Amino acid sequence: MRALAATPPSATSRQVESSSLSFDITLRDGAMLPREVALGALRACSHRHLDLLRPTGCIGDPSKLSTREAATLEAMSPEALAGARALDALHEHADLVKSGPFAWEVFEWWASNRRPRAHAWCIWLIGYLGGEQQAVQLADAVRHTRGLSRDETKRMLNVLELIGTPYAWHGLLLVARRGPRADVRRIATSHVQGLLRTTGWTQEELEDRVVPTCGLDARGAREFSY
Repeated sequence: MRALAATPPSATSRQVESSSLSFDITLRDGAMLPREVALGALRACSHRHLDLLRPTGCIGDPSKLSTREAATLEAMSPEALAGARALDALHEHADLVKSGPFAWEVFEWWASNRRPRAHAWCIWLIGYLGGEQQAVQLADAVRHTRGLSRDETKRMLNVLELIGTPYAWHGLLLVARRGPRADVRRIATSHVQGLLRTTGWTQEELEDRVVPTCGLDARGAREFSY
C-alpha cells in the first residue's frame, strides 16, 4: 500500500511517498481498526487545531474545556471537529502496546522525508497511540535530531506530556537537563513545572515516580503465578 503520498512544502518539488505502513491499530477488545481510519482522522484535524487542544483536550467533556479550547472547537469545520472526536476515541480505546509501533512508523516516515510542515500531525499520532517505548524514542529524537525547529520541538514535548506515563515524564526531565540547546531545555523545563503544578508533586516526588520499578509493587515485592 502507498500511504500518505503527499507534496511537501515548496522548498522541495519532488513528491514524497511513504514506505508501506505495516501495522493496523489494535483496540483493547482485540478488534482491528484499519490504519486509514486513524490517518484520516488526523488529516481531518489540522495540526494548528491540535496544538490548541492538546495536551489538555477534553473534547468529550465540554465542562472541562478552557475558554480558549471551547472557542477553538467552535471555530473548527465539521470535518475537523469529527476528526478531533475520532482521535479522542482512538486514544481512549486503542491498545497502546500493539498500536505504538504503527504510530512510530508514521513518525519515522515524516522524519525521513525532511519533516514536511504540512504533515506535522504525524507527531501527534504518537500522543494518541504511543506508549512507553514510543515515549523513550521520542525523547531521544528531541535530544539527538539535528535541525529541529522550535515548533517541532514544542510539538514533540507536548506529545510527551500527552502520553503522560513515567517514561514520558522521565523524557521531559531528561530533555530539561540535557537538551541540545538552551531554548529546548527551557521548553522542557516549562512542561515539567506545569506537570508539578497540575499534580501537586514536588520535584523529588516526580523523580521518584520515574524510577523504573522492574515490576515491583509499592512494598518492593513481586508476585508470580504458575
